Amino acid sequence: MTGFTSISDIDEKTNAIRKAIIHPDGSIQVKMEHWKYMNSLNIDILNIDYNVLCELPRFLMRTSIFPIDNYFHNLDSSHFFMWMAEIFSFRYDFNPDAMKRDSLFSRYFTSLLASQLYSITSLSMENIPFYLREALGELSIFTACFAFAFLERCIRIKCSDFVGDDGLILQDFDIPRYHRSDRKYVKGKYISNISHEFKLLTFYVAIDDFKDRLIKFVNELNEVSGHHLDDPFELISHWRNRLLHGENIWSTGLDITTYLICMILLDEIPGQIYNSKKDELKDIIKFKQQDNIRAHDLWYRFKIE
Repeated sequence: MTGFTSISDIDEKTNAIRKAIIHPDGSIQVKMEHWKYMNSLNIDILNIDYNVLCELPRFLMRTSIFPIDNYFHNLDSSHFFMWMAEIFSFRYDFNPDAMKRDSLFSRYFTSLLASQLYSITSLSMENIPFYLREALGELSIFTACFAFAFLERCIRIKCSDFVGDDGLILQDFDIPRYHRSDRKYVKGKYISNISHEFKLLTFYVAIDDFKDRLIKFVNELNEVSGHHLDDPFELISHWRNRLLHGENIWSTGLDITTYLICMILLDEIPGQIYNSKKDELKDIIKFKQQDNIRAHDLWYRFKIE
């Protein structure tokens, strides 16, 4: 696969398709000529460096934000999710400390990615009971519920100096709120507001480029989603609560949550380690693809030339 590898090129292409589809008044119109660009913007995911990879969730979010029923994943998203699964599997040396905290963490994450790559149309329905077909057809709803819980888990791992895995507050901190006094969290109590936990990550833990990426992601998400909340961080809890209370949520809401999880986990990998090992991982995948037996457990299914 060859294509765009620079931040400027990917930023320009994804922003152009977003602006072409989402009009200034918030209305959405997808024309025939847009579909080929939504299907693939030809991003060379395997050959981009670490800094570009970390920005990619925000850029891909622009091509996934549209509230379209029966939305399909474009090829760029599929490449990205498969590559993320390979990076964060236990088989390679990319594994950040977060993935080693318990044996299930990597499985949870790759299962979430698998649900993004799954397509009911790829299954033979002849011998599948009706009730199972119904469940598989709505898999994105069940997975979206899990995605918010896993997002909270990832945030708490990053904020382990402040919050335990169960939400127990380990030290006092204040969370700023728009047009209201700060919310004070006290040691020994619990936190369960995912937007406040996301603010804790952004303003107390994240630094430098990671902090900048989180702020850009949530601000752009607030804009392109059409919500335009005064406090863009509240959008995360707004979507979570609507979903868990049985209200409608865009089919692309799962994509957005997964992109945010990927952005958080990528910060656990030192950039120099990723850049030095990605070619080795590509070579391993390419070697396995030459043999059907070896290739059966590969996440990355696109042919590497």
